[in-house]
Amino acid sequence: MSVLIVYGTKTGTSEKCAKYIADRLDEPVTLVNARDGIKIELSPYNTVIIGGSVRMGHITAAVSKFIEEEESTLLTKRIALFMCCGFSDKENVDLQMEINFTPALKKHAVAYKCFGGELHTDGSNKFDKFIAKMAFRADGDLDLTPEINYKAIDELIEAVKASKLAAAK
Repeated sequence: MSVLIVYGTKTGTSEKCAKYIADRLDEPVTLVNARDGIKIELSPYNTVIIGGSVRMGHITAAVSKFIEEEESTLLTKRIALFMCCGFSDKENVDLQMEINFTPALKKHAVAYKCFGGELHTDGSNKFDKFIAKMAFRADGDLDLTPEINYKAIDELIEAVKASKLAAAK
């Protein structure tokens, strides 16, 4: 059995995180961008890692749709959840996790993490730039530049590996 990573990305940050995970797991990994609209067959996978970017408080719509359609099957698999967003404080992260993942999925997950994020202003439309500026102003720090938290990604990877070892015993 292998691992499936389903992610949703607009600017590439979630894809970068998904590829980082795939490169560090010790087994075959299939990467699927949920935004591609591909119907995903879950039966070949015993582990499914799901995540995406959070904008305006909500994870990528395609990831939400995937979760909604497949939740009952996902609850029979080993799962891990992640999101990429510019906020890293515990209060905002907990709120975003609550908004974007059902309690059943969070309870069932071997790990759920926020990987931080990146601010992509080149190529962003004016509305995206405005929203980012307002969000950072509300946070009280205009000089805040979000970054990917590789430590959080490594913690998720280790939790997935540990759960597989525990299941094998």
